[in-house]
Amino acid sequence: MKLPSEIIHDLKPLMPGHGENKVSVASDGRKATVVVSFDAEGGGQRTATLTFDRVCFVSTSSFPGPASIAPGTYEADFVSGAVIKAENSDLSASWVAHWAKSGLTRDCNHYVMFWTSENKVVHIVAASVQLS
Repeated sequence: MKLPSEIIHDLKPLMPGHGENKVSVASDGRKATVVVSFDAEGGGQRTATLTFDRVCFVSTSSFPGPASIAPGTYEADFVSGAVIKAENSDLSASWVAHWAKSGLTRDCNHYVMFWTSENKVVHIVAASVQLS
């Protein structure tokens, strides 16, 4: 029996039923941020910011789409509006091996996010993620 994917942060309880209005992804090579904008209860806009530290890989594409934007295979349940930690990720393993060649030990977690209202999928390999 396959265990469910680990959800690191679930933003659905923060958002209205129709989901997000906008998803912006930015990276400076060491950190990445995903800013999610959505309607606030009672009117106006609200944002939630996901900050990824010690980033190795960032990729964003349309979802659904014709092909995966993350090389190799991985296991992740489809959950919209959440940060999911992918299991058995070839991408994560390749980054761990890359850093090991330099004598470094790094956490290279493969995070996947599906944003169905914005039709985006985001893959980030990083050491950690925080929600603010």
